[in-house]
Amino acid sequence: MGLKKNIIFRLILPCLILIITCSSCMPIIELNKRGLILSFAVDYKDKVFDVYIEMFNPSGGKENISNNDDPVIHSQGTTLMEAMKKVCIKNEKKVYYRVNNLILISRSVIENKNAFKQTVDFLNKTYTYGPNIIVAVSFDNPGKIIGADIQSSTPSNVLKDMIDNAEKNGFIQKVHLSELVDSVSSDTSLAIPVVSNITEKDRHEKEDKAQKGDAAGKKGEAQGDVSGKGDGSETLKVIGAALIKDAKYQGFLPIEKMKYLQVLSSGKNESSFNLTHKKFGTFSFMTLDRSTKIKSKIINDIPHFDIYLNIRLSMIENTKGMQLKDFSKKDIKALEALQNSSFKKAISEILDDLLINYKVDLLQFTQHIRRDHYGYWAKNKQQWDKILSKMTYSINVNSTIDHLPMEHPKEY
Repeated sequence: MGLKKNIIFRLILPCLILIITCSSCMPIIELNKRGLILSFAVDYKDKVFDVYIEMFNPSGGKENISNNDDPVIHSQGTTLMEAMKKVCIKNEKKVYYRVNNLILISRSVIENKNAFKQTVDFLNKTYTYGPNIIVAVSFDNPGKIIGADIQSSTPSNVLKDMIDNAEKNGFIQKVHLSELVDSVSSDTSLAIPVVSNITEKDRHEKEDKAQKGDAAGKKGEAQGDVSGKGDGSETLKVIGAALIKDAKYQGFLPIEKMKYLQVLSSGKNESSFNLTHKKFGTFSFMTLDRSTKIKSKIINDIPHFDIYLNIRLSMIENTKGMQLKDFSKKDIKALEALQNSSFKKAISEILDDLLINYKVDLLQFTQHIRRDHYGYWAKNKQQWDKILSKMTYSINVNSTIDHLPMEHPKEY
């Protein structure tokens, strides 16, 4: 009897595995009847949602979704579902979401709490199989972003790679759909990357200003910019992060400040920093590793945080062309002390922006209080925004210049 059961089990098991494996697969014939969404952008104005879709048409063999030359289809509706039904009508096909690389949300959506919640609810229900899709914000028309004139690739792939590169270079932390959904449902804080596009003409004007010493034109070269070719092409770039709290836009943090915030996150991604010394000129440093510890306590009924940042740096460039062998140990200690002061000042300014101006808690100070001083948090949670703006902190930075391309520093 046992042998008979074992034989039946061995016969049925492969069938069950095959059914489970194939149940979520779509036949190629069915896939050709769909429009594959590569990127999804949403705008909101006058109580109407504007939807922009970059789509691939398998049966047509083109990236255009219709018979016209516009690579992006646009539709409107009082709800996102209504707008997407119009997309299907225009495309004459049902849409397929699973190959989507990017979701782009306009500033007008995140500034309207109701529209933002509707958008996130729609995305959560629609993108059941895509919790790891990257989410970004556009301060420009999102339709122009996903329809940018990029010669080398599709805008969706360019945007995804650009955000990946910006994270690898230590400028921002990319946000996935699952994190956006969790943030809105739990009212936690979030920093969503902001992307922008400029024409080749505007780019040349900025480069001309940079050559004339305009510092504003020099920024952004290591931020993952991707350009098209030709005078009509455009440049897509990450310019900073939109600060979200309670499902609403709170403010904007430029990318030069975001990279200091990334250092505090104790991530492994590299970041570059410049430091100017009166005697030795300007240095460029690359982070090798870093660690952050935060300790909390209550002083005079107000939360206080001691922040400890240990960071190891490698010097990669000096404007005067000096070699590290030209520096003494005393010189290197002076550079480390100057770097400590520079980090401390920058981080202090950022925390003031986050806690006082925007009341956004990206460093999870609230979780520290809830964990270490639960009674205090329970007593004050109804007025936590006021408490947040009154929090005090001290910043302790210990930077070490290590892995130097040199012999041992001279002993004086």
